[in-house]
Amino acid sequence: MKYKLAVANTVTVPVFFKQMDGGKEKNFSFSLLMDRVTEEEWEASIRDDSGKISSLKIKEQMLNLTTGWEHQTFVLDESGAPAEFCQEALEVMFGVPGVLDVCLKSFIKESAAKGKN
Repeated sequence: MKYKLAVANTVTVPVFFKQMDGGKEKNFSFSLLMDRVTEEEWEASIRDDSGKISSLKIKEQMLNLTTGWEHQTFVLDESGAPAEFCQEALEVMFGVPGVLDVCLKSFIKESAAKGKN
């Protein structure tokens, strides 16, 4: 290709959310390391065979684009320590209602251009 962007092919996505834990609200914050995609690639990847946006395709694409995490304490391993990044741990994280949505919104926010006031 003759042209390329002046930004990295990866993006660090800060994620912040609250989760109820035994009647108390618990805060979580960490970063996902994700591949950057073009608007066209994103749109094509989240549509089903009929052309409609699919929540399953969105989840699949988020799983495919996420390559790591930093400072993650939400998913624990069997010893109770923060899980190392792997596809299975990421699927556990994205399986919690609302977490995928928070991560998706953060990914879009961080990977999109922002106007300067």
